[in-house]
Amino acid sequence: ITYGQLVRRVQAGAIALKRSDVRRGDRVAVLARNLPSMLEILFACAVIGAIFVPINWRLRRADIKYLLDDCVPKVLACDNVHAEIVDPGWAPHLWCLEEGVGYPWVSYNNLLSESFGQPQEPQSTSLQDPICILYTAGTTGRSKGVLLSQSNVLWNAINSRFLHGLTGKDHVLTLIPLFHTGGLNIQTIPALFTGATITLHRGFDSVSALTAIDQEKPTLTVLVPSQMAIMLDDPRWDDTDLTSLRYVVTGSSVVPSR
Repeated sequence: ITYGQLVRRVQAGAIALKRSDVRRGDRVAVLARNLPSMLEILFACAVIGAIFVPINWRLRRADIKYLLDDCVPKVLACDNVHAEIVDPGWAPHLWCLEEGVGYPWVSYNNLLSESFGQPQEPQSTSLQDPICILYTAGTTGRSKGVLLSQSNVLWNAINSRFLHGLTGKDHVLTLIPLFHTGGLNIQTIPALFTGATITLHRGFDSVSALTAIDQEKPTLTVLVPSQMAIMLDDPRWDDTDLTSLRYVVTGSSVVPSR
């Protein structure tokens, strides 16, 4: 996907959101493994002042419903797998990000096709507008929604750009779920801000991760220590060419010493 294509899809997504009765301040929830369409929806929300809410797909169904009851989304977008567990009453508008799911789900790609080239209405959004709600993990009680403004996300991207020395020549490999700030905000959005290339993996497994590093030559990635341990234990580790990586960010627990 080129940057030009991304812009056109974001513009069409903003129109599709407005046609689904989404207005400034409304929430748009996404329950899916990593897909490029998640980033498109995030930026489409930014265009109209709506709020992107990525949901942790690892949660139990009851906990997912709790988060949706808490944020009250106008639109719930899912991949094929998670569309099967959703009650149609959980949101007024149901979008499927992949093909093959029927009524009451509406095809996201069809919505974009209907919106391409349509005139954009003037938008009155601000950097102070909220753009994202990320729900906390590692808590003894219920997850809490953490509200980020467009300004928060912008300045984080600027800081990350300088911290990592990001340029348009970089290639970021995203292996962490986009429902987590580690997957979304540490390098992925900063890479888009900078004009870099992103390879987005739907989920994590050591085979695909090591293959991507060896063959696609990313320059930056974020890995939690548990992912590192799995990769270190993979027999392919010793034969993987890691020399393209100039920066790996980690945290959250003890880092493997090997």
